[in-house]
Amino acid sequence: MTPEDVHGFLAWVNQHDPRVETSPVNVEVWGRAVGTFDNMVLKDVMLDYFARSGEKPAPSEIRRLAMSEVERREARQRALEGPKEQGPGFEKALRSHLNDPEFQRIRMEARVRWCETHDVEHDGDGWTAADRPTTARDGRTTALDDLGRF
Repeated sequence: MTPEDVHGFLAWVNQHDPRVETSPVNVEVWGRAVGTFDNMVLKDVMLDYFARSGEKPAPSEIRRLAMSEVERREARQRALEGPKEQGPGFEKALRSHLNDPEFQRIRMEARVRWCETHDVEHDGDGWTAADRPTTARDGRTTALDDLGRF
């Protein structure tokens, strides 16, 4: 923001709260604190601030709120856009732990601990009768036997 923009912003703030002066020194202080933010972000932050607080706005407080608002808007935009394009091995990397024997051992121990802490009977490997995958007539499993409870 230019000093003229900051002066205009402070004049707008002054209309709501006359305690905020539009002196050249105040314009410089506010310009240093919030000069990097967009006018619409600052306006939204100030409207929220006036709605929630009756105190005199401080440049440092408005800067903190503006930074939070910018981060919130960027996070919302990232959520709407979805993930960026991933490399060719991305899908495989997500599932590579399922074939890792150490991961399988830790998961089995967790199932056993869960069954023991919840007083559920299990077959020693953490599977209960209801959870154990069953095999269809043609030999295929009818449940995801490597996912289980955890």
